[in-house]
Amino acid sequence: MAGLPRNGWQLSAGTVGRFTPESLAGYGRNTQYSYKQAAIKNRIAIPVSEYSNIPDSQKPVESEKKWEKIYKSIISDISSVEFSYILGENYDESDKLSERIINIFPSLSLSNSIFEKLIILIEKLIECEKEKLTNSISAKLKGALWHKYANEIIIDKLSSNITINADDSEIIKKNTLEYLRDNYGDWDEENKVSIILNFIYQGLSEKSKNDLARAYAIIYCDHSRKDRFPQKRLANKIFKELKRNRADIFEIIKPELLNYMQNMKIEDFIFNDVPDDEKKDYIIRHTKVKYGLLLNDIQIDVDNALDELYDQ
Repeated sequence: MAGLPRNGWQLSAGTVGRFTPESLAGYGRNTQYSYKQAAIKNRIAIPVSEYSNIPDSQKPVESEKKWEKIYKSIISDISSVEFSYILGENYDESDKLSERIINIFPSLSLSNSIFEKLIILIEKLIECEKEKLTNSISAKLKGALWHKYANEIIIDKLSSNITINADDSEIIKKNTLEYLRDNYGDWDEENKVSIILNFIYQGLSEKSKNDLARAYAIIYCDHSRKDRFPQKRLANKIFKELKRNRADIFEIIKPELLNYMQNMKIEDFIFNDVPDDEKKDYIIRHTKVKYGLLLNDIQIDVDNALDELYDQ
């Protein structure tokens, strides 16, 4: 689709030569329109058909002025009390406010003042347009930039008031769980994933919750990850629910145990010239230590179960 650059200034010499003083004045107004579309709506390009039909006398739409006031109030130094008043005066349900605030969230410098005002705004959106807010955040979490929204304070506020539907939750889970496995050991990234997965957890199927259990088994069993952080809190939540439901935890995490042992088998620098029976004993013992917090609670003969699993 043909479009015009949002800075509005890329003109050829031939084009400038065809302008009259009147058309240049009109061009100035249209340039202002382009700039506002970029600044307020985050648009990269404007279709020629739209640009060419802008009335010369066009004035800013009232809803645009209201959004601009709200946005400037968020990033300004005004108090939360003043912001509440401005929001009340300028809120318009038809103004796509949920979509706009979710779009600009990653670009905000999150000072305490801005946080307070965002919470006030979110509370207003939950009260007045919960479905729009839910759809806006769900769309972002399904996309590649989901991690930009992994803010614990904001997500906690949302999670106590809105619910992502089951289909969207499954997409978000797939998106984030792959990222978790690619970033094991980077605790900041593990925490980002966990903030989002905790948000959608109740909307997941039993199968997906079991997928989470397998991915979080190593986190649950690791004593160096502390309970106050999101990744360990989610791991605790997952296995607490499984134990409460009397799930077969060994059967659920079996693929993780098998994968761990298979990876150890190929470590030649450890097992060079080591007899097979000693190698097997060593790997089973290390597996029991690595996943001990789970295996010690399982009411089966763990040694025999791991022995059989090793031979697969």
